[in-house]
Amino acid sequence: MFSDRGPQDLGDLARERDRLIELLGRLSAAVGSLEDDAVAVLDAISALERRVRDQRFIVMVVGDFNRGKSTLVNALLGARVLPTLPVPTTAVITEVHYSEQPYAELHPLPADGRAAEPFRVDVTDLRTHLTVRPDAPDTASPYKRAVVGYPVELCRNGVVLVDSPGLNNIEVHDDITLTYLENADAVVMVMDSTAALGQNEREHLEHRIRETSRQHALYVFFVFTKSDIMDEDELSIAIPDIRRRMEPLLQPREALFFVRAKHAVDARSAHDDTALATSGILEFEQSLSVFLAHERGRRAAWAASLELAGLVELGRTTATGSMKLMLMGQAKLERHHAELVPRLQALEARRERLLGLANAQIDQVRTDIEARAREMLRRIGDQCVDWAVEAEIEAKVGASLRIRTKMEAMLEELGAAIAARAEAEVEEWRQDTLVPLLEQQSTLLSELIDHEVAQFEVDLTELRSALFDDDDAGTDPVPAPRVGERVAAGLLGTVGGGVALGYAGFRYGMKGMLRQAAPIMSGLALATLFGVSTGGLALIAVGISTALNARALSRLDKSIRTQIGKEIQQKIADERNDSAARTAAEAVKGLRAATSACVSVLRTEIESIDSQVKVALEARTEGAERVAKQFALLDGVSKDLGDIGEEVGRLVAELEPSEEEASRPPSWS
Repeated sequence: MFSDRGPQDLGDLARERDRLIELLGRLSAAVGSLEDDAVAVLDAISALERRVRDQRFIVMVVGDFNRGKSTLVNALLGARVLPTLPVPTTAVITEVHYSEQPYAELHPLPADGRAAEPFRVDVTDLRTHLTVRPDAPDTASPYKRAVVGYPVELCRNGVVLVDSPGLNNIEVHDDITLTYLENADAVVMVMDSTAALGQNEREHLEHRIRETSRQHALYVFFVFTKSDIMDEDELSIAIPDIRRRMEPLLQPREALFFVRAKHAVDARSAHDDTALATSGILEFEQSLSVFLAHERGRRAAWAASLELAGLVELGRTTATGSMKLMLMGQAKLERHHAELVPRLQALEARRERLLGLANAQIDQVRTDIEARAREMLRRIGDQCVDWAVEAEIEAKVGASLRIRTKMEAMLEELGAAIAARAEAEVEEWRQDTLVPLLEQQSTLLSELIDHEVAQFEVDLTELRSALFDDDDAGTDPVPAPRVGERVAAGLLGTVGGGVALGYAGFRYGMKGMLRQAAPIMSGLALATLFGVSTGGLALIAVGISTALNARALSRLDKSIRTQIGKEIQQKIADERNDSAARTAAEAVKGLRAATSACVSVLRTEIESIDSQVKVALEARTEGAERVAKQFALLDGVSKDLGDIGEEVGRLVAELEPSEEEASRPPSWS
């Protein structure tokens, strides 16, 4: 499924991560001996090490009620940890993390506006807390999430399994599930082999998961459970039929897995390797491990190795420059310092100017997008009544004691029809207006930043040339600052879309990256339009049912449709300004992140030079012995950094994606 470059599973990735951490430790020790010479570099090393250590892979498990989601997670755990009952059992999101000692932690929702502290319960008590009450199925859970720690091998290297509420559960569940979905690295969609791909599942796949895939690459593993309740003849018919029906819905390289989840739980509990091998769980686990390591972890490790290479180079520049300064006489060094202060101030002023110009341009873009979004929402609102009247509804009330339930189904279908029309309008606006606008403004912003960074690098090179102008024996030439490369490396992943965009930034500069990022930024922005999505419009129609006459509802006549259309129109009008403002702010968030990454690199360069000169002056003040000692230290550090740099270079080469892999679109579509 994937190429043979880089780590092939999570175990390989853990070893690569250990290499990165070991190299970061060596770099920190080497640079740390420079003391005040390298405070800015040490801060950057510490920040990078935290990111490497804290890397997590979110695997979201989704599916309709009673499809076997929790049973599948239990199969991965090897024990019946999560409750599995023939009633809705997952009232909250449940995260599963690796822990040698099992535990369960419940996180309550805020009460009276005050945050509540999480508390631990016995793992065996989870059923009590995570089961929807049969006598109150529409009652929201008092918890926002549960966290389970368990010694599950798959999670040992940073994988977090997220067992979600059913797709057909109460409204609050959907909001929570979608929030997690937007941050997922992979999705496991669980379906029943005996009733695969219902309408709700198809709609969730097409309108939730694929919509999220527009924003960042989201790979879906389709797992079909309950094949163990069918005999071989039934399976021989069902599996080809499922594959045929699923084929049009699969994105490149996505696959189907048929797992006997209950058998896998029993086999793992009994340590029955033979039964486990026939359950299908091992093939699924291996494929998931390979994907997370190769498509997610390797790219993140490559990005970290690039940043590490830049920090090694900056450390060498600092050490070599400091050696030059140590050989200067006291008077010359003081003269250089006096000349340096205004030049550093000028560099800082240039950095501040760049930040101000970029933010002013971004603010103008945000204002423009906000105005256009308001107008687009106004147009949508104006059409809601016509859409409500024209919508074709298949659901009928009929003679049934459950008339209210069926009326709500009709209204939900009407709301969904209006939402679908709204989504089509929003998508057309995204493609025709928002993406071209972001592409145009991204080009202008990148040209501004590229110009300012290039001029900054010229000024910095001239400053370093004037500062390190001695040709004393025993010192190497001070390397050029290569600010542009460090800025490019720092751009990795700043605008969403992951490392594919970072690769564009590293190879083709900010302009190439931001232009490729425009569709991703637009998708992220539109997720804020109607709260989570336009699906919220369907809920408005259902809510209206409590205030309307049942006989009128049974006909769903024009007057009722008009009233519903007007209610939705008013809802959009009430939230239009806030929705447009959120959309605009989200649309430019990536531009602000890229600008921030850029000016952060420039600040590090300024602080590094300033601290070098101050340390050299202090050494000169203390006398020749201190100077000699410091010079010897710097010489040793420079050699150590050379060795570290060679190892980092090899690591970068091993992890670097091929041109085809790294430039793969942020979506599999």
